[in-house]
Amino acid sequence: MSAINANIVVEPINLNVTDTSITQTITVDPISLSVFTAAPASNPPGTPNASLQYNNGNVFGGLANATVSGNTLTFTNLAELKINGGVSGYQLTTDGAGVLSWAQSTSDPTKIINGTSNVEIATVDGNVDFTVGGANVGRMSTTGAAAPGVLAVNGNITAINDIETSGGNIVADTGNIVATAGQFVGDAGGLSNVTATDLNATSTSNVAIGGGVNGYVMQTDGAGSLTWVAQGGAGTGNPGGSNTNIQFNDAGLFGGDTSFTFDKTTDLVTVANLSVSNTTTQNLLVSNTTTIQQAQEKVDLNATPATGTITFDLLDQAIVLQTADATGDFTLNFRGNATTTLDSIMSIGQSMTSTYINKNGSPAFTLLGVQIDGTAQTIEYYNDVSPIAGTANKKDYFTFNIIKTASATFTVLGTTGSLV
Repeated sequence: MSAINANIVVEPINLNVTDTSITQTITVDPISLSVFTAAPASNPPGTPNASLQYNNGNVFGGLANATVSGNTLTFTNLAELKINGGVSGYQLTTDGAGVLSWAQSTSDPTKIINGTSNVEIATVDGNVDFTVGGANVGRMSTTGAAAPGVLAVNGNITAINDIETSGGNIVADTGNIVATAGQFVGDAGGLSNVTATDLNATSTSNVAIGGGVNGYVMQTDGAGSLTWVAQGGAGTGNPGGSNTNIQFNDAGLFGGDTSFTFDKTTDLVTVANLSVSNTTTQNLLVSNTTTIQQAQEKVDLNATPATGTITFDLLDQAIVLQTADATGDFTLNFRGNATTTLDSIMSIGQSMTSTYINKNGSPAFTLLGVQIDGTAQTIEYYNDVSPIAGTANKKDYFTFNIIKTASATFTVLGTTGSLV
């Protein structure tokens, strides 16, 4: 395509501009301005680094033992920290709201706090004085006029553990010396160096007195001096009574009696009267022949009519006499008593004898059998005569000899008859 050539004519343009009022708002951003003033070279901060600054003659000074780190102020030497007020020994306390005040210490080494009556301890002329309200209640001497190691208190001395003195005395003028769980130790002489009006030892295992021989007793001369002596009558080492008298407790003293003697040559014991009240607790064993002029046996007078199973307690009686007419046939059960078996009180090869007397009216009743500790036994009657029926309006008797042949094993020998 060929080029186009043209002439363009532009007419003049007239432009009119009219001024009006213009409102303009300007917003300025906040400006943060930090101003740092460098210390003049002639007045630098006091050393060391991080130390708290103070005016030291119009020149900065640093506290060497007070440093600042963040929000923490640290004193490395409390000698340079002083807070006025208070009394010597008081402590700085808080009310929990930030208010501090001085208060009396409950652990003051010069005071024992006890309600409103504080025991104050003070050293005077080498002595430790204990005072309450200004009144002296005791003194412990360390050096000075009083003997070293002496503690004198007008009340009680109580120790939870040990009370010890290596060379002095422990004295309670009007009170007691009490070691609740400890012991008294007297290095120079045992308990001879402990003096008190009352001396209580809650356990004899903590009381040791040297000297003496095993089995000896301590004897006084009535004036306070004690000695170890062999045990004997009246505390003098002499037996009571005359030669060969067997000893017994005679109102707290050894006593003897001519009717109770022992001959060591013949091994013969002589006694005028002998009473054995209960074979469960007292047994008399004689190894050789015994001569008895007379013996008494206990008889139980039983008013309960015989019938059924009847217990015969050989520890309580040897003979039972029924005083009321039987109302039925019956069986005898031999035992020791309600809590003791006959087997437990007899040894193998021993025997016991008993008699049961039954009272009959009319009709009459008789014995059906015998038990030992509840177990039925076979009765071997004399001449093989066993009771068949009771005798009306008479008393029938049954005598048994019980022999123990083995554990819980017995042979029972019996005889029977009728009384008028």
